[in-house]
Amino acid sequence: MADVHEVIIIGSGPAGYTAGLYTARGMLEPLMFAGYASGGQLMLTSDIENL
Repeated sequence: MADVHEVIIIGSGPAGYTAGLYTARGMLEPLMFAGYASGGQLMLTSDIENL
């Protein structure tokens, strides 16, 4: 029997973690797919503009 998830999140950047947090608070039991390191593109970017 296969597991069925209502929410699947692809990516572990700030938006992915925020989506996971809020869907978990809503008792939706999200499934998150992430790469080998968490943080997404933010961890590889040297300059962030428009702050």
